Formats: sequence, structure tokens, C-alpha cells
Amino acid sequence: MNNVDSFKEFVSNIDGYPTAESVVLAYIRELDYPEVHPFLEYPYSNKGITLFLIIMLKLYDIDEIVIKELLKKCRAVENNRFNYDRFRQGVNEVIVLYYFIISIFINIKKIPPIFSPEMGYRVIDNDKIPEYSIELLYQDIPYYVNVEVKTLSCEVLTQGVSVHDGDKYIIPYYKDDEFIIKLQDENPEYTVLADKCCLFQLQRNINKIKAKFEGKNLTKGLLFNIGVIFIDRSSSFEQFYSYFFNNKFGLFPRTKTGNIDALIIISMDAKVDLLMNSIYNSDYVKTLLFKDDTALKNICKCLRADNFIYINGEIRQDIRELSKKEFEKIMILNRDGYLNTIPADSSEEEIMKYLKFLKGDKPRNI
Repeated sequence: MNNVDSFKEFVSNIDGYPTAESVVLAYIRELDYPEVHPFLEYPYSNKGITLFLIIMLKLYDIDEIVIKELLKKCRAVENNRFNYDRFRQGVNEVIVLYYFIISIFINIKKIPPIFSPEMGYRVIDNDKIPEYSIELLYQDIPYYVNVEVKTLSCEVLTQGVSVHDGDKYIIPYYKDDEFIIKLQDENPEYTVLADKCCLFQLQRNINKIKAKFEGKNLTKGLLFNIGVIFIDRSSSFEQFYSYFFNNKFGLFPRTKTGNIDALIIISMDAKVDLLMNSIYNSDYVKTLLFKDDTALKNICKCLRADNFIYINGEIRQDIRELSKKEFEKIMILNRDGYLNTIPADSSEEEIMKYLKFLKGDKPRNI
């Protein structure tokens, strides 16, 4: 929703929403949220409206323990103070769960059982337990879809640093002094952001996900272990194609994935519809599947994670070509109250079209 009034009108048409809303707000009171917290602004600010997704999960009858655990993570208190980055990490976990649940409901018309560590249900013999598990049946065989979410912040704009509309920057995709000096020398009208490469952080997060899935299967079904990298505040998806597959510095196939069956990268748009069709249709969810397995591919389809860019060592051809890039040129958009990054070669017509989208209520590609 673009503003609070349109949000209130929107939720008033959702059956059962007021009841789910009152339950979730009661949970928040129990958890003693800090005085300065976006959820306490609900529904009177755009930041507060993000609580909507947890209320919708409650409306879909997700277990109370799971709901409370999400609210605990979104409480985001560190050293007795609210931490906004931790809050965003918690919200991103909520977004991923909501996306998967909505996708499953669209495809099989029911909500599957969801298990979290706090419910005392363990699927892997490992002290490092994944965020949650979704139980799905495929050809009468139970699969436990274990999900671990990591947020990768790719913020280009440094807090406190003044920027102006039209400022131009280059983001290098790997760190090498000679490479960076050459980029600056060949592009004097640009500023090279040498410290904005996310390659190391991405590899570190993949290793953390890998650790969560180590150990034997404790269930009577089969496991499907999914790591999700939530790309937060990134300038583009394209840099991740290079991070993954570039012949010079790409992570695959040299990075060991252990028991990770699939790695999903996901990002949000400025405006999203209730069913998140805009995210799916805009290809903002992309999957690396490490096994060429029919069952796993069909489960990915059920999760709306079937935009495969890599399957069992094979890189999709268009992605292979894009992964050859070693840097990205961007430009600052700072107009009409909006601050963002856009491709450096954006035309004025494209910029005006983008601003029109930002000012409107309608998501793209729904």
C-alpha cells in the first residue's frame, strides 16, 4: 500500500482480518516491545504496516508458537536497544515464509503443517536448527522442507554521506587493487565504491546455511534443505550472477554446499500485491538447485521458486553470459522525496516512468 488510508481500506475487505489483528497485537503487548519500534506504529506509518504480513500468517492459521517466534525476532532488541538492521532481518524471514505459504496455498489450496525449533520438533540431528520446516506431500511421500534465511545487506548509500541526483558510481564485483585503480582511471566521471562488493558476505552466509543442515535425517520422510539469501537494498540482481558463476571469482562450483539442496535468492519490489504475484512474475525469486531431481523441482514449483538459473552444475545460458560482468555502473535518483539507485544509462523517460510507479499504488506484473 502506498499510504495508511489505502491500507486501512484494503484490509477492511479481508474476512477475519480484525480478529487475527487483535490476537497479534496482544502478542506484541506480551513481548514488551521497546517504545521506539515500527510495529508499535501500526497501522499509522508505512514502516508499521509491515506487521500486516504476520497478521496474515495468523489469519492463515499458522501455529501460535511460530507467530510468537517471528514477533520475537522482529522485536530486534540488542544490548537493551532496538536494532533496525536486526529488525529488517526478522521482517525478511517473515516475508519469505509468507511468500512460501501463499505460494503453497495457490497451488494446493491448503496450508501445510509448519514446525519450528520452539515446538520441540527436530528434523535434523544438529544443534544448529533451521528456522522452520514445512511438511509437504509429493506422490504420497512426506517431504520436510527445511528453510534457513539469511539477509544480505547490499546498501550502496552510506549513512550520513551526502548524495545528489545524478551522482554516478561503479560497484566492482570483486576486490583487487589493480582492477579498482583501472576502473577509476578509465571512468573519471564515476566514483568507484571499492568497499561495496558483497562477495565475501555472500560466501559467509552460504557457509552458515550449510552448517544448519549438517547431520542425519531424524524423520520418516525425506528432507529438502533450502537456503534463502534475502537481498536487501541491492542495486541489482545481476551482480549475484557474477558472484555465483563468474569464471574468475564466482563461488560455484568451488564452494562446497554440503546438504543444501537448493539456494534461493529473493528480493522485494517497492510495491507488492497480496498474493506476491508481482514478485514471482517479475522474476525476483531465483533458484540454484544442486540436484536434478523431479520431486524437488516440483516442490520448487509449488513454492513458486521454479525460476531455475542453475541445476546440478548446469548454468542457464543467459545467466552464464550475464555472469561475465565484473562491475556495475549506477546513478543516484534523488527526486520528489525518493532516494534510490538506478542503472547509470537510464534515460529521462525511464526515470519518469519509474517515479510514476513509485508514486502510485499498483504493483508491477500482477
